[in-house]
Formats: sequence, structure tokens, C-alpha cells
Amino acid sequence: MSDQHQLGLSGISGDIADGYIDGNQIREVVRGLGLRPAVHGNVTLRAVTFDFGRVQSLVTTRVVAALDAAVSIDPRTRGVGEQALEEILEVLA
Repeated sequence: MSDQHQLGLSGISGDIADGYIDGNQIREVVRGLGLRPAVHGNVTLRAVTFDFGRVQSLVTTRVVAALDAAVSIDPRTRGVGEQALEEILEVLA
């Protein structure tokens, strides 16, 4: 799970799971936990099909927190994420 506290967001509540998983393990995890697709569910898994070690090292960065927030269905969270991404890109330019 990315640390959205870095963006001034309060984070995730205790009954929500939100994170990244190695794409090679997604089927096993979904089947093992009995997960089913749901628009408003309390589990979000992002399957990653490239170097998962690299993903793990990036998850604690402000960039990943901003990306996660920028794709939120909550418009306020999405706005914070988009603003953070703009600021990050300005620094890199």
C-alpha cells in the first residue's frame, strides 16, 4: 500500500486492503481468499507484471502515493493526487 500521508491524506481505514501484488500470484490469491470483483469492495489489488522488487521499492515514495490518489474514485483524493503529480513533474522538468 502506498503512503498517502505523504500527500496530506488521512490514509486507509482498518477494514480496507489496498496494495500491489505480483501479477504471477493474482489468480492464486484471488482464489485462495475467495475474492470477487466489486465496484465498491474493500479490497483493491493492483497486479504488476514487471519487476516486483522495483515496485516494492517505489511503493513508499511520494510518486506512487500520488499515482494511487490520482486514480481514486473520490474527487477530492483524485485532485490531491493530480496536484502532487504536477508538482513532482515540475521539479523533474
